[in-house]
Amino acid sequence: VCTANQRLDKGLIEGKPKLGVAIGNNVKVGIGVKFMPGVRVGANSIIMPSCIIKSNIPANTKVPSPFKFS
Repeated sequence: VCTANQRLDKGLIEGKPKLGVAIGNNVKVGIGVKFMPGVRVGANSIIMPSCIIKSNIPANTKVPSPFKFS
């Protein structure tokens, strides 16, 4: 999992703190998925390939591909 997390400002992006991605237990992530900084993915979620995840994913969620979850 890769995410941009280099501080170029005062630690905030649009009012959110810059953090790495927090991924819950038993999460399946497809090839080419991109996460924005600070996103949290709930347990037992499935993220299909080529998705762009911009906001938190609740537990037990299946995100279809290609999809921009914001």
